[in-house]
Amino acid sequence: MATGLALALGDLYLGIKAVLNLFISVAVSVAFSGLLVWLLPFHSATSEILARTNPNLLDLGIGLLSGLAGSVVICRGGGDGVTVLPGVAIAVAVMPPLCAMGFGLGGGLNLEIMGGAGLLFATNLVAIVASAFLVFLMVGMSAPEVRQAMVASWRHESLARILSHSRIARTLAAGGQLRWRIPMLLILLASIAVPLRRALLQVASETLTRGTVQTELKRFVPADAIVSQQVSLGKDDIAIRVISTRGIPD
Repeated sequence: MATGLALALGDLYLGIKAVLNLFISVAVSVAFSGLLVWLLPFHSATSEILARTNPNLLDLGIGLLSGLAGSVVICRGGGDGVTVLPGVAIAVAVMPPLCAMGFGLGGGLNLEIMGGAGLLFATNLVAIVASAFLVFLMVGMSAPEVRQAMVASWRHESLARILSHSRIARTLAAGGQLRWRIPMLLILLASIAVPLRRALLQVASETLTRGTVQTELKRFVPADAIVSQQVSLGKDDIAIRVISTRGIPD
């Protein structure tokens, strides 16, 4: 939320604080979950963990909606019971992939699991920041009076005073720089969407293939005779393992 607000305001100091806080939070979350996994006597990946290693475009939509929910509630204000909702919405999106990354770390540096879960986390992170940026921009958080209030809130902090007089801060503070921040977020979203689209097409293809397998199996054995079945999709072949109460022709 703070990163999205920093982008909407063009506030360098808030941006640095937000990114630093984010980096520390991610490092602690992954390290702690990795430690827990390392202490466990078993390191087998469950279906819940594997589900967090194959993100697609649907996950990008979930991240966008989580960011919208969180930023809208923050803008509306309310009591403690209301302000806790953004944390819940965002935690549902970002904590599972971070814990999956920790599993890959603590389970023997499984780069495949860490990479897939990392992509899901990056997807949610970029989506939430983009949603927050859009909402904060639409409600007028970039107005001059808001900027003045932000500057007044950290006028006694030495790092903020140094950054406020730097060339980068003056560049970001210029109103015209908003036209650069918007394309930057769009480029980030587009770069994330490319591998996610590929994954979604793969899921669609696998779903179609599994449906075809089900149709073909019905030609050989009734559905009520099948005790269990496993379908493994390879690059060039399909392996079907069936246990049936009736014989299946060769």
